[in-house]
Amino acid sequence: MADANTFRLDKTPDPKLWDRADESQRKGYWKRLGELALIRKRWELDRALDASTGQKMPARINPRDDGADGPVLTPHGSASRTHKWLRFTAGKAHVTVWWSHGWGKILGYHADGLVIGTYKRDVIGLTPAGEKKVYREAEDWLRRTLGPAKKTTPKKGPASKPPVAQRQVGRRVPARPMPPPPVPVPLTVRRRQAQP
Repeated sequence: MADANTFRLDKTPDPKLWDRADESQRKGYWKRLGELALIRKRWELDRALDASTGQKMPARINPRDDGADGPVLTPHGSASRTHKWLRFTAGKAHVTVWWSHGWGKILGYHADGLVIGTYKRDVIGLTPAGEKKVYREAEDWLRRTLGPAKKTTPKKGPASKPPVAQRQVGRRVPARPMPPPPVPVPLTVRRRQAQP
């Protein structure tokens, strides 16, 4: 299954949400986190982003012999081994993302800079921004799954006491009195004298 060149996601969501979730919803959270991690990792691979820095990895100057022109470590796009063999396993309190068929070992050589004639390229893991995005989307999924939190109803007091009136949001404000009408001012008419 997994080899040494894997990465793990184990951050739980907001404790208020996590405490409301039952066992099946928690399993669903870890599964959804794994699915989102694969989607994000493939997105980052298509853009040739380095996992540790989030910067674009240096590309090969000479064209490939087979004519592939895709990004670094995924020259054939979704048909490349880095895409095809990407897997995840959801545990009880974590998700492990790994590459099958021993491809993780090859990517480990690239990450350590041991491949002769190429740049050091680290794709094992998510970029810092990608990791935040995956956790946020998984938490949003759990929030939608759980639905809104149940509101507690206020306790009713003894029968002899009436309930306390709550403040109304749109309460009425008495209108201000109208100002007095203006006092009429007599107008004087000026007559023009005819000019000779």
